[in-house]
Amino acid sequence: MIDSSAHALIGQSSQTSMIDSSAHALIGQSSQTSMIDSSAHALIGQSSQTLMIDSSAHALIGQSSQTSMIDSSAHALIGQSSQTSMIDSSAHALIGQSSQTLMIDSSAHALIGQSSQTSVIDSSAHALIGQSSQTSMIDSSAHALIGQSSQTSMIDSSTHALIGQSSQTSMIDSSAHALIGQSSQTSVIDSSAHALIGQSSQTSMIDSSAHALIGQSSQTSMIDSSAHALIGQSSQTSMIDSSAHALIGQSSQTLMIDSSAHALIGQSSQTSVIDSSAHALIGQSSQTSMIDSSAHALIGQSSQTSMIDSSTHALIGQSSQTSMIDSSAHALIGQSSQTSVIDSSAHALIGQSSQTSMIDSSAHALIGQSSQPSAKEHSPCVQFSFLSAFVFDLWRGFVSTVRLRKITPLLFVCLCIFFSIRR
Repeated sequence: MIDSSAHALIGQSSQTSMIDSSAHALIGQSSQTSMIDSSAHALIGQSSQTLMIDSSAHALIGQSSQTSMIDSSAHALIGQSSQTSMIDSSAHALIGQSSQTLMIDSSAHALIGQSSQTSVIDSSAHALIGQSSQTSMIDSSAHALIGQSSQTSMIDSSTHALIGQSSQTSMIDSSAHALIGQSSQTSVIDSSAHALIGQSSQTSMIDSSAHALIGQSSQTSMIDSSAHALIGQSSQTSMIDSSAHALIGQSSQTLMIDSSAHALIGQSSQTSVIDSSAHALIGQSSQTSMIDSSAHALIGQSSQTSMIDSSTHALIGQSSQTSMIDSSAHALIGQSSQTSVIDSSAHALIGQSSQTSMIDSSAHALIGQSSQPSAKEHSPCVQFSFLSAFVFDLWRGFVSTVRLRKITPLLFVCLCIFFSIRR
């Protein structure tokens, strides 16, 4: 035991090779220290092994060293059975290879977590640089990395942005369009706008406050840094915020979103749900080829739309196909399109498995050929009886008005003969 007033060594059955008298630092090899006073950023713990501590900055330098606990007041190392290869004395940064660090103070963009592996941290900006490194948690106050069992290849020291290939990131702070989720893969993030750029990247969740990407097991090829818009090919997006005509759903595929109006542009894209507040697309397993950025209208070919909001003469139904919608009046224009249900408030088409060739955008009227309503087909005799009864009722009303009761039977017989001949 040594007095604690002079940062001396306290404990039992401890072995120390050398202590530097100038800075109360521990220097030596294969030394064991039980306890050192915590008032001077000293080493505290049990059965810990330390190879070398730099006297200039109380930093840990060495190889295959084990440290149980260091004071958290100076960005020191805290934990149990942790292994650290090298710490830079200039910025308390972690430098080395195959090092394991349990916990570092969160006040300075430090590393926090359990059983994490970090290859190199840049001393200039506390940024993570390296390859095949694993980081459990980094402070969320500075666009830092938060999560568990995540892999990060490179982080740009200028903007704490993620740069690399086949990297996995679990969680990034949501205050700056950051990446949030679990077991996500991100190839490249643009340092200028924290935007996601790359190919075959997977992103689990991005903050919803800035038209960001939200979901699970989603794939995004490219996001435009100028407008946080989605640009790419064969990309999958699970959810985007509904506050800005964004894309919401699960296992949806989106080829391109126009950065000028957050509109959907592309081919053979699948969209599950879009917000219903702005003539948006709502449904499941729907396919949309193109949406006009000027009026959020649907334009394209062989597109499938499950549901559109009924408050604005929109398209409602399931497994429906729509070729084109006019952006000027939200009307349906096209050929060989299938529409299940259209809102009844505007003289629209209602039914199931119906085909509509063209709808006039000026009056929501039905124009075209070979349209099939969903009414059940009857035999010619049944149809003739229905038609005869309908015509007879109309004629009774007409006769009661003009007082032509004498010619009623004759005209009725003529009408029956006429329709029979046509059949």
